[in-house]
Amino acid sequence: MENLAQRLQKIISYYGLNAGAFAQQMEIQKSSISHLLSGRNKPSFLFLNKLSKNFPEINIKWFITGTGNMIENKNVKKEIEIPQKNSNKDTKINQFEENNKSINTTKENELPQQLIMVFDDDTFKILNNRKI
Repeated sequence: MENLAQRLQKIISYYGLNAGAFAQQMEIQKSSISHLLSGRNKPSFLFLNKLSKNFPEINIKWFITGTGNMIENKNVKKEIEIPQKNSNKDTKINQFEENNKSINTTKENELPQQLIMVFDDDTFKILNNRKI
């Protein structure tokens, strides 16, 4: 029976990727993949969650336990689009700001003191209303 590291390598090979491209697709560090492939670490819940979101046809039960089939739906093979290192977060922020110019406040001319934006990759940006 294959171990977890071998199952991960099988997934990577199935998509024709190398470990670095797989890490980029999963939006995690290359070292995380390296540690999983070497057997040093076990996958975290965050890793499993990203695996199921980025590769929905992969049978997570198979990945964890080795039972069942690797692919849940053999008719589907996801086209992989590797995200660019410099993503378009600034563009998304500008679009968000453009779409949300008016802020309903309780007092006229009152501005929020702080705005926290949380992104899909669990990063965040804090905007402060600083008066100079």
